[in-house]
Amino acid sequence: MAAGTFDRKVLLFDPRVSTTSEPISLHTQHKRSVLALGMDENNVISCGEDGRLIKYDLKAGKVEKIVAVSKSNFNERCKWML
Repeated sequence: MAAGTFDRKVLLFDPRVSTTSEPISLHTQHKRSVLALGMDENNVISCGEDGRLIKYDLKAGKVEKIVAVSKSNFNERCKWML
């Protein structure tokens, strides 16, 4: 499971690993609020108010790619997650 927050964080949880509410991973690459998340079994993609798309590789446990999106393309690129 994943959660994006208004305080710029992407939190990753795995209830199979932990029975607490603590995330197994925390990422703070966004400079403004996280607006949307998309995920599959291998990746999480976050879309932030800062105009950045960030791809997290779940198996490697790290950020794989950060893409800055222009304001004119932002809604088009992020709307599929909203």
